[in-house]
Amino acid sequence: MTDWKINKSNIQKRDRMISEIKELREHPDSLFINCDNTFGIGNIGIWDLPSTLQLGNMINKELLITNSFNSTLDKYSNIGFMQSLINENIFLFRNNFPMLENYFQLIHYKEVELQKLTGFVI
Repeated sequence: MTDWKINKSNIQKRDRMISEIKELREHPDSLFINCDNTFGIGNIGIWDLPSTLQLGNMINKELLITNSFNSTLDKYSNIGFMQSLINENIFLFRNNFPMLENYFQLIHYKEVELQKLTGFVI
């Protein structure tokens, strides 16, 4: 019984991730930056072909650490990572951003208000 629940849960998580990928692909002019574990990339099954799950409009948090996100970011903005965050076609997804608004105020002298994006599954 326990194995069935675990497997059922994994299948549901994978199905949600597949629907999230489909949703992001429907917005090719927007860039999505995953800053935490909101996007369930870890739910890819061993039977899934990576070539069928590619997202050219998403930067995952691991790429931020390795600094290998520049080619994707350059497709949407050429003004640097932090400045790009105020671009209307670039969206961050994370549970909360306690210091991001303060960053723009202190460093760039810009008032930025973060708003929850509605209409997306993620």
